[in-house]
Amino acid sequence: MSTVAITRAEMARLAGTSRAAITKACKSGLVAACVGARVDIEHEAAVRYLEQRGVRAAARAAATALAAEQAAVARPEQDPKLLLAKLQRECLSLGARLKRLTSTVQRLQQALTPDPSGVDHV
Repeated sequence: MSTVAITRAEMARLAGTSRAAITKACKSGLVAACVGARVDIEHEAAVRYLEQRGVRAAARAAATALAAEQAAVARPEQDPKLLLAKLQRECLSLGARLKRLTSTVQRLQQALTPDPSGVDHV
């Protein structure tokens, strides 16, 4: 099973407790679910901890989905496909901007270039 880790502060908000309480729990009942400064909310110890505090499965599922989405957005370089997609979007956006800028420069050049016939077309 994959790890969906949230910060201890996020875990505290979800559990309706303090960060200090989560830190303390990471040294005892949550020790197996704690991964560095984060808590794997899909781990059975975390699920049990949240259930004891009245956190329903729907809230855990929403937190899991949000954590997974945030992880993907925050670190696209960890998934080459996400990074490639992001770079492709950026290139398309920059290409469109370059085309608009080129067009604007050409119109300005035409407007600033004197007409050889002496007739003003502006």
